[in-house]
Amino acid sequence: MNVKVFIISMDADECVKKLREKLVDRGYSVYAEESVAMSMSRLRETIYMNRNRVDVIFTVGGTGLKDDDTVPEATINIIDRRVKGLEFMLVMECVNFSNRLASFRGVVGTVGNTLVMNLPADVSFILSERFDRVLDAVSAAVSDIKI
Repeated sequence: MNVKVFIISMDADECVKKLREKLVDRGYSVYAEESVAMSMSRLRETIYMNRNRVDVIFTVGGTGLKDDDTVPEATINIIDRRVKGLEFMLVMECVNFSNRLASFRGVVGTVGNTLVMNLPADVSFILSERFDRVLDAVSAAVSDIKI
């Protein structure tokens, strides 16, 4: 299946590079990448402008506990529906991968016909088999959306 992806990063260049490589290896088409400042309004605007242009928007970083880690809040404010099962799976795979990711607060949902998924800026997780399982579920969700 051809899955068109847009990647938004919060200063996570190495993680984005590895994510792009993994997605391309799995047959995904990376439509665009953009680095945005830690601004809720800028992130919401970027997601909104790209809804329905791509199948999946991955955000990388900004999901921890620092004051400027506001990606989950920005995502919640723009999505139409949360995808709790996929969100729960992502969180569980993160926590099972490393205790360091126990404070990961990512959100998964849809805006229009686009799936939006917040990812941690953790290169080792992106390269892991646990993330591969998440991507399998993402492909299934995209198929559901396209039906």
